[in-house]
Amino acid sequence: MFTTLMPGFRDLRAALVAGGLLLGCVYILIGDRLPHASTLRTQLRAIAHLNSAMPTVLAVLGCVLVGSLYTTALEGLVDWLHRRLLHVDVAAIGSPLKRRLFTALVPFSVASRSRLITEAGRLYDQTGPSSSSVTRTAFQDQVLADVLWLEGKLVGTALKDPHDQYRSEGELRLATGLLLPLCTATMLYGVRAHVVWLVLAVFVGAVLGMWQVNYGLYYYRRANSFLAHHIADGTLKTPSMESLH
Repeated sequence: MFTTLMPGFRDLRAALVAGGLLLGCVYILIGDRLPHASTLRTQLRAIAHLNSAMPTVLAVLGCVLVGSLYTTALEGLVDWLHRRLLHVDVAAIGSPLKRRLFTALVPFSVASRSRLITEAGRLYDQTGPSSSSVTRTAFQDQVLADVLWLEGKLVGTALKDPHDQYRSEGELRLATGLLLPLCTATMLYGVRAHVVWLVLAVFVGAVLGMWQVNYGLYYYRRANSFLAHHIADGTLKTPSMESLH
């Protein structure tokens, strides 16, 4: 039973944690300006008093809702970045700093990208150019692009759980990493710390947050590279590969 519920829990935890952090920060910052319970409409007070645990339930649902909106926006941002940087060859970048930056942002590791391009080219050569109107380079590019939209083909296979686990880890670390500067500053604001400590908290939170964000992007990259290696091994085929035959 636990194994059955685990995928759902993975989808929920990032939204719950991120939503809790966001709403917690908002409450600390503007909690004293929120309306008093006595000013709420009768219907809302009635819902809140249906059960002693109802305020907690509403708070959790609020965290999930806010967190879902936030993590969905991050997922869209990561997908957009991966599509824009799909054809960037990190190994060909000369500047070490620029190479390090693009290594964190691109959708594949250098090894998995190189291997997938090589195997896609080999498959194209074996099938024969005459059997397709697509050029060899265009076919290799399309195979790379297919990997980013391959989740549907994993349903019912042994690859789905590890792939989803990598994606879930990436989502959680990315979502929390971006919130660390806000959270550290808000905590010190809550204890009325001096402005110098607030600035220091933002700096420390930003450093720790970037480290966390880097690991989040690493897990997204690992999920895509995981599929790329299985495609190169021949255990998984992209739609482009299937249409080539």
